[in-house]
Amino acid sequence: MENTFQKLNRYRVIETDRLLLRPVTLADAEEMFAYASDEENVRWTFVANQSLEETKNIIASIYLASPLGALGNRTEGGWSIYWYD
Repeated sequence: MENTFQKLNRYRVIETDRLLLRPVTLADAEEMFAYASDEENVRWTFVANQSLEETKNIIASIYLASPLGALGNRTEGGWSIYWYD
């Protein structure tokens, strides 16, 4: 019998004509740093990232360590969200 993690793994990437949801990867570091380093953006959520290297370490320790993210265990990780024009 397939468990929850196996089911979630089958749908790791969800794509429509206008939207792409996929797990965060190290390739997202520069874009993530762009918003995560802005103190106004993260004011109520976490301390602003100070360097691109810090952002890469966060991606590795949170998002890559739990690739199914919030859907898999409800505590860490997450998905990248892209809107198509």
